[in-house]
This record gives sequence, C-alpha cells and structure tokens, in this order.
Amino acid sequence: MDLGIIIYSQTSHTYSVAQMLQDKLSSQGHAVNLERVVPEGKVNPGEKLI
Repeated sequence: MDLGIIIYSQTSHTYSVAQMLQDKLSSQGHAVNLERVVPEGKVNPGEKLI
C-alpha cells in the first residue's frame, strides 16, 4: 500500500515519531512518503494558525 505522512513539528519530537512510524510501515512492505511542513517566517509556541 502507498502511504503518505504529512506533519508539522516545531520541536522535532513529532517528526521523530513519524520517522519511527515510517520505518515500521516500510518494514511491513508499505511504500511510505514522509513530508514535513515547514512554515515561512517565525511561529510562536502554541500558535494555532501557521
């Protein structure tokens, strides 16, 4: 199965979890594409609209 994971991670913790998920799914034979959303400009912690 082809899967896509699209995430935003300010501190990289969420990104590291997504990488572990990608590795696990890949080891089960799935094609996984991990894309990280990177905002333009400064984002304040807790901000909802980025």
